[in-house]
Amino acid sequence: MASSMHELNNTISKDFQNAEKLSVPVTFVILLIAFGAFVAAGVPVLLAFSAVLGSVGLSALASHAFHASDATQSVILLMGMAVGLDYSLFYLKREREERAAGHEAGHEGHEGLFRAAATSGQAVLISGITVLIAMVSANCL
Repeated sequence: MASSMHELNNTISKDFQNAEKLSVPVTFVILLIAFGAFVAAGVPVLLAFSAVLGSVGLSALASHAFHASDATQSVILLMGMAVGLDYSLFYLKREREERAAGHEAGHEGHEGLFRAAATSGQAVLISGITVLIAMVSANCL
């Protein structure tokens, strides 16, 4: 039983390492194809990656007081990139919609940015808090 658990842990660890190596470059390439520009593809990746770095730092601090699994950093990277990109893309889509609506109505470009921040920014904040609560409650069970 102990040897099978050891092998299972090794297999999971190797799978997470492969996912870590591939997640950021593959994500960037997909966004590069979707947006067609390095800057447009790089902004969501950089935003998500900066959130991952902050989370890894906070996790390292917490690991001094509480035991953390070996896979914690891998899960932080994969979940952080997924959620961070999702929220970034949602925000960018809303901002583009507001700019397009502003052009049709004759508004300045910055007004669309402010409207997108007011509407989607609040939705992203509430959704992020919901994900945070769900992750904390899953760890408490």
